[in-house]
Amino acid sequence: MICSSILRVRRQPEILHLLQQHAVKATFFCIGKRIPGNESILQQIKEDGHIIGNHSYSHHFWFDMFSSKKMLQDLRLMDEEVERVAGVQPKLFRPPYGVTNPNLSKAITSGGYTPIGWSVRSMDTVIKDERKLLAKINKGLHPGAVFLFHDTISIYDNHPGFLIAFFCNHFFQDSYASAVILIQVHDQLFVFYQSYSDEFVKQNATVH
Repeated sequence: MICSSILRVRRQPEILHLLQQHAVKATFFCIGKRIPGNESILQQIKEDGHIIGNHSYSHHFWFDMFSSKKMLQDLRLMDEEVERVAGVQPKLFRPPYGVTNPNLSKAITSGGYTPIGWSVRSMDTVIKDERKLLAKINKGLHPGAVFLFHDTISIYDNHPGFLIAFFCNHFFQDSYASAVILIQVHDQLFVFYQSYSDEFVKQNATVH
């Protein structure tokens, strides 16, 4: 299972097509304020059997400075948008900017969300060669690893889908059944969870 965070939507049809090609289900962490005008994409995500997660409503620059009450209000605004369009309510949450502080921790607990984050940086801001980057990924991969990639790296401009295909083809296997890989590419964030994820999906899927 892969999770994607939608900051912008220009590549969503391409992403959905790639996931369909590899028969992989995903969780899309969406920003609420970007849903209006893109309802059809959110509906397609649901229709394709993917999970919809919460990545805040505003993704405000000063989100980390909000009070826990204001943070929770922001998250619930996002939930309302998803429910309005897709008829489901997110249970998974990815913090804006990947930062969790005491206020956000309180809001997450109060809202009953399950937070998702990363544990390993890929160093793709430093490594500019595709082969070296893949070698670095391969070397650092282990069950439970969570890798972060960035959406502003030029290597992804030439091969926007190569990381998705790489992980799907090489690591979405029994030997890495418990691996978790988080990838942020072209405004997308991909998280690979265990392939035996039926129970995970049952526990964390959006609720009607």
